[in-house]
Amino acid sequence: VYNPLHHGADPTKKYPILMWFHGATNALAGDVRINYSGAELYASPKYQESMGGGAFIVVPFANEKRLENGDVVGGWAEEYIEPVKALFQKVCQTYENHISKRFVFGQSSGAHFNWQFTTAHPEVMDVSVIIAGRGVPSDEALDKIEAQGVTLFIAHGKRDELISFEQEIAPRIPKFKSMRKCVCFFPEWV
Repeated sequence: VYNPLHHGADPTKKYPILMWFHGATNALAGDVRINYSGAELYASPKYQESMGGGAFIVVPFANEKRLENGDVVGGWAEEYIEPVKALFQKVCQTYENHISKRFVFGQSSGAHFNWQFTTAHPEVMDVSVIIAGRGVPSDEALDKIEAQGVTLFIAHGKRDELISFEQEIAPRIPKFKSMRKCVCFFPEWV
């Protein structure tokens, strides 16, 4: 957890909190795994200043393991939803007088997990950012997310080679467009 109050942020102001779910195998990179989450960028003085003087950053890591044959097991799974929620709520409650908006980000397999997390607990966030993730929930689940007031930001490259835009995203665009608080960003290339 990065705490802007420990780095000179004004304790009389409120700051956003960002929680980031990394992509597959990123937790296996040892000490540099934080780099794969983008957290080193978010914690940089330049980024913190661009956030209005600071942001809280929470970066949980999936339980991944590389086997002797090179296969990777573990990763973001449904059983992590409640522990991750508890972690996020603990940080939010600890600093509730200093937190403004609550953002949850996910990229690739972390985005898939973020879809599950957002569907299960839209009440714990203000914004959910899904970057190149599969597993778009049902229309009913999207309606529940919208009813909770969550803004969805969905980003996915049209030429994504790992997660097909045509299969995962294109069929759902009409639903996304019908939602009041859904922003879509679909560039050709990423």
